[in-house]
Amino acid sequence: ESESGDIVAFITEISKVNKNLNKWQKEMDKYKNAHLLLQKQKFNFPPKFKKLDELEKEWNHFLNILKEKSAIMKEKEPGAKARIAAEEATINERIQELEKYWAEKKPDKAENPTEALDILKESKNLIEEVNESYIKNCKAKELLEMDYSDPNKLNSLLEEIKDLEDVWGELNKIFSKIDDKKDTPFVAVNADKIKKDLEEALNQMNDLPDKYHSYDAFEITRNKLQYYKKVNGIIGDLRIEAIKDRHWKTILNELNIKKQEKDLILNDLFLPKPF
Repeated sequence: ESESGDIVAFITEISKVNKNLNKWQKEMDKYKNAHLLLQKQKFNFPPKFKKLDELEKEWNHFLNILKEKSAIMKEKEPGAKARIAAEEATINERIQELEKYWAEKKPDKAENPTEALDILKESKNLIEEVNESYIKNCKAKELLEMDYSDPNKLNSLLEEIKDLEDVWGELNKIFSKIDDKKDTPFVAVNADKIKKDLEEALNQMNDLPDKYHSYDAFEITRNKLQYYKKVNGIIGDLRIEAIKDRHWKTILNELNIKKQEKDLILNDLFLPKPF
């Protein structure tokens, strides 16, 4: 638990009690007056009825504890302010590090949705952890009447992550259906089926809401699917019987693929971008 968290919890509890003190005192006075009135009328109180002197003793004990806690809070306030200020400086340094990290890692132009979503998940976890400490620090500063800090400082960053999560999440639903086929052995590739799947994927992308079309992620994914479609057309040509072993040797050398034709998978041809 951070220093801010401890201070916020302590001050909040004391403040809450002090805020309700007048109301509770009025209820106590009301109870006392009613009790005295019933005594004058010689009311026969039940055996388990709380006696007035016992209740007043407990109430006074409570007031003494509250007084002690309030005095402790007042006594420790200067030191608490110093610790909160020091913690704020540490948190702000961490925020600057995260902003730099985000600027470098932001997956707006990632190679594929899975990679992007992994980066977003890690970034979100890091930022949410710091944001929680930052909000507690802001709350502690407010309770101690220190200089104001905006508790929503990191909201725009978290919103940016959420927007990218939405975009890459939708793209992943489409792209993953194609990406799942990348380990298919070349000898088992059905070029006509893959062509149909790619055309369906591209149509699904075009049907996405316009807000997604403005992201680089959308253009990158669409270009990749269009490239796959182009390669798939060539794959169909490579499956004809006229392509002999000597031709494959030349083709694989040109593609810089260190495999034999029988060991190829679909992704070997999707990766090099030679076409």
